[in-house]
Amino acid sequence: MRQKGRSSVKIQKTKSMYSPKISEDLIPRIYRAAKQQKIPMTRWVNRVVERALPQTDRIQEVCLTVANDADGSPPAPLDGIPSN
Repeated sequence: MRQKGRSSVKIQKTKSMYSPKISEDLIPRIYRAAKQQKIPMTRWVNRVVERALPQTDRIQEVCLTVANDADGSPPAPLDGIPSN
C-alpha cells in the first residue's frame, strides 16, 4: 500500500561534471561577439573551444618533437596542456 507524501521511486544522484568559471573580464567581449553572430554565448564559446583544441594539440606535438630532438628527453608539459 502506498503512503501519502512518499514516493516509491528512489532518485539516484549523479555526479556533476566540473564547470570552469569564465573570467569576468571576458564576459562582455564574449557577449558582444555572440550577439553580433546572433547566437547564445554558450554556443559561441563552444565553437571557439572546438576550433582551438585541435590547434593546441598540434602545438603540443610540435613542442614535444622539438624538445625530444634537442636532447632526447621528453619535455615538461606546457602550462594548462596535459601531456600524453
